[in-house]
Amino acid sequence: MNENKEIENLLVRLSNVSRNMTKSVNYGNGSITKKQALEQERTVKKLSQKFELDFDYLMEKLNE
Repeated sequence: MNENKEIENLLVRLSNVSRNMTKSVNYGNGSITKKQALEQERTVKKLSQKFELDFDYLMEKLNE
């Protein structure tokens, strides 16, 4: 059960950072912050390790 909670928390973090990035682009200065990009990268890296997925592929698809 503990592992499921960790995965849920990572998915929530990814959702939150994605929402914040969208707000920055749409309503802010038109670009994402370095902090947002790093948080996205850290979260995706943890998820990719947890599920044994290709981190570079995931980041590429997220940034299309």
